[in-house]
Amino acid sequence: MKYSLFIAILSLLMFACGEVGGDSSSDNPTSSESNGNSSNSGNGETSSGSAISVCQGKNCCNGAEYNTEINFCVDDQLYAKCNDKTYDPYEKGCFEKELYSKCILDKTRGLCVHESLLRCRQEGAGENKIVKPIPGMVCEANGTITGVTLDIFDLVNGTPREYKTVQIGNQMWLAENVKYSVSSSNGDSKCYEDNPDNCESFGNLYDWATAMGLPSACNGTNQNCPSKSGDAIWGGICPPSFGVARSEDWEVLIEYAGGVAEAGGRLKSKTGWNNGGNGTDSYGFNALPSGYHTYLMPTEFRELGSRAIWWHETQKSSEAYYTTIISSDTEAKVNFQQKGFYMAGLRCVHYF
Repeated sequence: MKYSLFIAILSLLMFACGEVGGDSSSDNPTSSESNGNSSNSGNGETSSGSAISVCQGKNCCNGAEYNTEINFCVDDQLYAKCNDKTYDPYEKGCFEKELYSKCILDKTRGLCVHESLLRCRQEGAGENKIVKPIPGMVCEANGTITGVTLDIFDLVNGTPREYKTVQIGNQMWLAENVKYSVSSSNGDSKCYEDNPDNCESFGNLYDWATAMGLPSACNGTNQNCPSKSGDAIWGGICPPSFGVARSEDWEVLIEYAGGVAEAGGRLKSKTGWNNGGNGTDSYGFNALPSGYHTYLMPTEFRELGSRAIWWHETQKSSEAYYTTIISSDTEAKVNFQQKGFYMAGLRCVHYF
């Protein structure tokens, strides 16, 4: 009896050992895949019954399938096609279904894509030279941003005078000197050597008070000349919505154009300067060597072809600041002089 019971217990133990040591995968393949951390079942579904995606071949980008009709893959990065076209994403960017060079390329000038937005790349390096054109302004292929404005107070044969404008960074300037002729008890203007053709070519020359649209007495004092509030720009004889540039406006322009040592060369026109002193006109500012007039003895016109001078609104008593560029170097210098002793050119900046 005891022997029979011992045989029965031994048989049960051997049966149990066979279950533990045997290969169970043939009886339960799903459990084997599960033990291998795989969620796939034999019918292509996960153990929960949801569908899976298989990524193979050229339709695979960084481990995921993609639609080759609307996307393409470069270096495991997915990009949307541009008007059904693929492109080099390191060189090009897509904006409203058109391809443009990327602004990060140093060689790029003109329209380019910057962080998925269309911008204009101007002369120089760095993102401060990547600007958004002001509404109404157009980015040219070389990076200049151009436009026009009308001076309704200066009629030419009954039509408002048209001035070219340029955007340089976030500023908008006249791209030519003011040509408004003033002749009254409150001021005066001159053409170089009293030749009207020079006014059309280079703009008029003004004493400071005339450029500011103020009585000539303001050349001798800064008391209430001009009278304004805060940092408002003074319109002077500029076209509507433009004003006589302050020293701080010129400082912004000069810094943007490469600093004092380089700005003159980038702002100068490409022709017209004496002794090989022409510039690159990188922004369309088109600084011409318009010369100046002095009332100091001898009273005379000086330096046409060799120098440009523009009045600032900024003053100190009987003196006012000015910016000057000469043909013999690339500098743009700021200085000051007697308001009533000289007649110089005028550039206006747009105020918003």
